[in-house]
Amino acid sequence: GKVSAMSGLVLAVETWELRVQSPSGPVALPVTPVVRLVSINGDADVSAFSLDVAGDCATVTGPWPAGEVAIVFEAGGNVPAQLTLAIRMLVATWFRDREATGDPVIEVPYAVESLVSDHRRGWVMA
Repeated sequence: GKVSAMSGLVLAVETWELRVQSPSGPVALPVTPVVRLVSINGDADVSAFSLDVAGDCATVTGPWPAGEVAIVFEAGGNVPAQLTLAIRMLVATWFRDREATGDPVIEVPYAVESLVSDHRRGWVMA
């Protein structure tokens, strides 16, 4: 939702697929936090590959096959307490300001922006 987009973090556990053309060396995964590798080119045996997570950076290394490689992984969960609070504040604002015929775009309160800014990852559009 809105807080996920503002922070660049995946908040609920979701399955993602990254396609890379002829990878060599470590491949950076585009979202965090990464939970686990699911498959490489449809093969669920990922024991030959390693997932390395260091802070906000997650990479996969292994014996890459030639051509396009599909890396399927799970990311999300482990929502920081400040982001949980930001979500609750945003929902409360939407509930308080609800209108049947109002403008569907409601300005994000400054307090929510402030809470999320501490967890913003990289370059993200709010």
